[in-house]
Amino acid sequence: MTDTLKLPPELTIYTTAQLRAQWLDCVGPSHLTVDASAVAEVDAAGVQLLASLASSVAQAQGTLSLLNASQPLARACLAMGVAGLPGLNDTTGATA
Repeated sequence: MTDTLKLPPELTIYTTAQLRAQWLDCVGPSHLTVDASAVAEVDAAGVQLLASLASSVAQAQGTLSLLNASQPLARACLAMGVAGLPGLNDTTGATA
């Protein structure tokens, strides 16, 4: 089974609490595809939440693929040392 999660344009401290509650429903022993193309604004809390999602999916013995990471998200992940998220290095923004 594959689930798809579309990230919102704002992935910041102001949205992470609400997003975390929604994302917990997506964690399980399945494949989770995360569409990150809409992310225009991201901060450390947003990157931390995304890394936590990846960790939770792995602990549930699922897999995660990050698709279409926007340049702001790729830059933030690279700056925070989490550029190893699955699919992040497949974007042009990851090296920007």
